[in-house]
Amino acid sequence: MGTFRIHQHAKNPYLFLTLLFFLLYPALFGQKLQIMVSTAGVMTEPESLFIKEFRNEFASAFERNASGIFYSAKAMPVSMQFFKENESLFLLATIEGDPFYREGGFRSLDPLSLSQSVTQCLENLLVWFFLRHAFQTEKRIGLSDLLYEYPYFSSDGRYFTYITEKRTGNANPLIVSLTEGTVDLLELPLKTEFFPQCHGEFLYYLQSLEGTREIRRVPLSRLNETGEGLYEGDVTGYRITGSELLWSEKGRLRTKPIDGETAYSEETLPQNVSHIQSFDIADDYWVISLSKDGVQYDLYLYDPMSKAGFFLTNTPYQEVDVRFSKDGMMLVFSSNPDGNFNLFYIDLLNNRLGRLTQNIFDEFYPAFTPDGSGLVFCRYETKSEPYIVALPLR
Repeated sequence: MGTFRIHQHAKNPYLFLTLLFFLLYPALFGQKLQIMVSTAGVMTEPESLFIKEFRNEFASAFERNASGIFYSAKAMPVSMQFFKENESLFLLATIEGDPFYREGGFRSLDPLSLSQSVTQCLENLLVWFFLRHAFQTEKRIGLSDLLYEYPYFSSDGRYFTYITEKRTGNANPLIVSLTEGTVDLLELPLKTEFFPQCHGEFLYYLQSLEGTREIRRVPLSRLNETGEGLYEGDVTGYRITGSELLWSEKGRLRTKPIDGETAYSEETLPQNVSHIQSFDIADDYWVISLSKDGVQYDLYLYDPMSKAGFFLTNTPYQEVDVRFSKDGMMLVFSSNPDGNFNLFYIDLLNNRLGRLTQNIFDEFYPAFTPDGSGLVFCRYETKSEPYIVALPLR
């Protein structure tokens, strides 16, 4: 960290104190909000009480979770507009004119519905701040006690997805629109899903079946439909690139067009690869967390054009859940040199290895923000469900 030098000829003796105040303000106080509530339509007494409690609980929850967030020197105006359609109560919450949360009709006005909606509204706002570089330090953005796993930002910056137990009590994909503020849940009772990702106009995910897993997709505009299966097998992960589907299965990487019945092709990997834990793709290279004995995993950089590659790591530890940065110049992964799994990076341009987190909890499933300025990942504390953490990188 650099140092400030106060020159004796400085004309303003309070300049240093002013600069120090603005540096310390985020850590001591965090971002302040000015919450403005408006209504449209005739509200019943229970609805008016619900709106008042919503505003107060939201303000209280924000105060508890806003330390270390600094976006503006002024109090940020948050607008909450409640309105009625067909006797149902709706909410549109905006900040700087941008919608960050839209409730498409409250299911009920009971305390549980209130708490769940306030939590989701605040989570959306925290993501809004994070994507605008307002976080000074890491911050928990999964606030309920329910499960959060497999966070992912779509490459076009339109969607944030993860798996949660909200509403159904089962692990289902949740889709947050970063442009409209809507929150949709793909409700699949008695099913378990992994790795939800939005590409184009589809939600893709991996669904657990009896003894196998199936890569599926469903149109984002018709989440109530069944959707379609793209491939079923011993799948451990997948990626979408253009019109191609890539997946890992039985120690092999396979690819095929998303549409059509074309048979898959298989990539050439080192001999005796027994398992692929994860992989990711950049413009020119793929990176793979693979194992030759099914126990210890190293990172392998692969060129699909030349069909050649080399190992980036060769350690007695595990290197798993690997991800490329958007520009392809950095890798982030989870490893356990100290026993617990924390996050590390490899700067491919400068051939440098570094550490991103260090604590006593396990951390998995890192994902970059669309502009590469931050990461989200899952933290697993003892005797609690995993939750999502946001980490600024710049």
